[in-house]
Amino acid sequence: MSVLLRRFDPRVDLQLVKNSWCKQIRPPRGNGRPCKVQPFSYMAPEEFARHSLLIDSLLYQASTWVACSDDCPEQAFGYVCGDNQTHPDGHHVQVLHMVYVRSGWRRRGIADKLLIRLYPHFREQPIYYTHSVKAERAVPRAWRQVVQTWKLRYNPYNIIWMVPDENSDGEITT
Repeated sequence: MSVLLRRFDPRVDLQLVKNSWCKQIRPPRGNGRPCKVQPFSYMAPEEFARHSLLIDSLLYQASTWVACSDDCPEQAFGYVCGDNQTHPDGHHVQVLHMVYVRSGWRRRGIADKLLIRLYPHFREQPIYYTHSVKAERAVPRAWRQVVQTWKLRYNPYNIIWMVPDENSDGEITT
């Protein structure tokens, strides 16, 4: 089966993207011990709700691509969300917010295809990732491989400019 890369379509992809992204940054349930995801795993429910709004903001402001079946574009295998930022001092930074591939489709080069689509010149400068994905048992090994292959660097502070603010009425705005 061939893989098609297309832009994120919220009507088709929002449920998969939000659900999988949120599961990646929350600790596993059941054992009562916190996982080692930094810094998002220890969020209180209200903080997590606020972070969910940040994810919404990232999905619409950054570049988000979905890997899907060439025969059925609604059947998503995974996605990538990231952007190229220009910092106040003028230097450009490649920022990866999330890359995710469904468990049945891993180890088929889908993450690489998504990352190449988003960062065609990845060898010219480092890519910084803002979300560490260690919440699922099966993910750490695959994630470590992506981090090593792509020489990713962890820096969660590259999303600070996208954090939603509360206005004077207590409503959250982006």
